[in-house]
Amino acid sequence: MTLAMWAIALIIAESIPVFNSLLGILSALFVSWFSYGLPGIFWLWMRKGSWFSSRARILSFCANVLLVITGTMLCVLGLWASIEAIANEKGTKPWSCANNAPKSLQEAAKEAAMQATRR
Repeated sequence: MTLAMWAIALIIAESIPVFNSLLGILSALFVSWFSYGLPGIFWLWMRKGSWFSSRARILSFCANVLLVITGTMLCVLGLWASIEAIANEKGTKPWSCANNAPKSLQEAAKEAAMQATRR
């Protein structure tokens, strides 16, 4: 079962040129909220009305508000970065042996090859 799921994931990942950026969008939308936003919101909801009843609750309130803010920032900034990556990505060909590396990596490889030939 694991091998079959791994094979399917490999085929999907190699077939979709912008798959990495799509995973970034999904992570920004869901992982940031499930990991950071929702736990903070749930704590605030469950203890509504007693947020400032003791020093420990005040510190917990501040920590959970910070948690919700962190989840929001990760969601917004992650979405922005992933959408920018898709917008700036050149048309790559899936299942080809062509070099699909970004331009800066290609230039770095050429410079390294030229330096190696000079030695």
